[in-house]
Amino acid sequence: MTKHLVQAPSLPGPHSGYMPGFGNDFETEALPGALPQGRNSPQKCNYGLYGEQLSGTAF
Repeated sequence: MTKHLVQAPSLPGPHSGYMPGFGNDFETEALPGALPQGRNSPQKCNYGLYGEQLSGTAF
């Protein structure tokens, strides 16, 4: 089975292949809808993935 990957278009400039900025957040996903939108740790994830099992609460 052969998979064809498509590269996202990039802007021309001095930062080729680099995401410039200070304090910025970047996210990428291999499949559309794989990342949860608007929540940090969902109870049910797409594509059979599982959410992080860590929390910030003291125990």
